[in-house]
Amino acid sequence: MLQKDFEVAETRAVISNKKEVEEALAKVLNARMDDLADEIHRRAVDNIIANGTSDSGFLMNSSFVDHSKFCEKQVVFPAGYASAVEYGTHPHYVSPYDLVGWTRRKLKAGDEALSIAFAISKKIEREGTPPQPFLMPAVYYMLGAGFK
Repeated sequence: MLQKDFEVAETRAVISNKKEVEEALAKVLNARMDDLADEIHRRAVDNIIANGTSDSGFLMNSSFVDHSKFCEKQVVFPAGYASAVEYGTHPHYVSPYDLVGWTRRKLKAGDEALSIAFAISKKIEREGTPPQPFLMPAVYYMLGAGFK
């Protein structure tokens, strides 16, 4: 009987200190959100590599997770073209001269780099660019995985 009385008294002490319990749970939640954001970031970078989207590495290497706010995390891809990669683009003009370096790096083009860049520029002007999602698949994966 004495053991049972002690357990009841201990439970009441924990419940009566509701503020401490709430703070402890909030800390656990914040830590889990940190873990979730880190894993989404890791998977997004893996997706960039798997998609063959990486050229110079800037999209991946400039990315980070902002852990600065309590229970609010952001996976950030600050490259100005990140949303164009993720969602694709509508038809628009791109100067072929802006594409020459890309054709040399990505397509290993030599002297023909400028003519290839002109062809790619015309295609983008007609069709836009297709989406190459990397971030949202990482988010959806983690939501479906139930993040254990």
